[in-house]
Amino acid sequence: MPFLKLFKRHSHTKQYHIFIDETISYSYENNRMMQAKNFYTAFVVLPTFCIDELNERYFQKMYHSKSQKELKSSNVSDTVNKKALEIVKPYLAQAYIYQRPAYISNKSNANAQLIQQALILQSYIYPLKVIIQDLRKQNPDVDLKLHINIDETNLNKQLDNQYFTFKVLNKILDELGERDKVSFSYNICDSKKALGIQIADMLAGAYRKQEKYENSGDNTQIIPFQINRIKEQGEPIKNDTFLNLYGMISLEMAQPQKEDLRNFKKLLTQPVTNYEIQAMNQFTQATSNLNKISQIKKDDYLNKQVVKQILQLNTSIIRIIKPLPKGYHKNLSRKFSDKNTNKTIDNMLKNLDKLKTFDLTKIQSLRLNHRLKRFNTILQNLLK
Repeated sequence: MPFLKLFKRHSHTKQYHIFIDETISYSYENNRMMQAKNFYTAFVVLPTFCIDELNERYFQKMYHSKSQKELKSSNVSDTVNKKALEIVKPYLAQAYIYQRPAYISNKSNANAQLIQQALILQSYIYPLKVIIQDLRKQNPDVDLKLHINIDETNLNKQLDNQYFTFKVLNKILDELGERDKVSFSYNICDSKKALGIQIADMLAGAYRKQEKYENSGDNTQIIPFQINRIKEQGEPIKNDTFLNLYGMISLEMAQPQKEDLRNFKKLLTQPVTNYEIQAMNQFTQATSNLNKISQIKKDDYLNKQVVKQILQLNTSIIRIIKPLPKGYHKNLSRKFSDKNTNKTIDNMLKNLDKLKTFDLTKIQSLRLNHRLKRFNTILQNLLK
């Protein structure tokens, strides 16, 4: 059974982007030792059609230049934090805060890895069940396509964590009876390049700050819109959600063996053989290759080859995808100076980003993934 169902054409489909980030609050024990107190996960739900407009507006209002350091809730004032959330307010579909007591696992515990995995699923993935239920109430008669974007950490980018994430997401859809009506993509993002993740960070941080103010009797408000709270109490051993997830991965699913992960990775890296499996891997690889090339020192030969491959890929995409997404750059520069090459790379990255959330037929997705695979192979050879 496939982990994901993507690129399935529906007559009536609504698409949403969900951006996820986290924060932790601390307390001081005996006024000396700082200890983690609560763990918060923020979920920002946005209609897909407004993402480009929101990104442009957020960047214009929050940043002075592309070289400016990433703005995080932890290093900005309450005023700036509130300003960031005011920008997103007109575009927002829903906002959620998941909260649980912080738990520091004992690494000497033989089950420490399973405990950590269950905590990740409890904090980042299982709250999506509530979000899907709410979106279904708002959209009772349409299919839903969810683009789940999570901030990259050392834990969630590991292959076995993704393996469990996909299984739990599909289990949630089965529990809700939504397997044939809800599809999703799952993307691990660098927050420096994903403004949606930065917005989720601003929401998580604002909630943490606001809760601290409330606990001290201060009624300062930083969040300018209504949020849905999902709050769980008690240590993991006393928490039903954690225990269910722990039992699920330790008994029902079991820790994946090397062969399981190899097969799973094969499904992710060869979407052409099954168009229902997540077809985003070639997009991710192309984005990674282009970003690497933009950051290295290039001579004229490399610039010429990179521009040539991008132009050929763009021509293929224009032939495969009709009509193209709004704002797609059809005409890319043929110049190959360092400045022009990097501009062509940047425009191609924007094109790929638009295609990630565009409805494709089975034939289009197969042809596009085949073409991207060839493009990635050539770029990887150029990078050697």
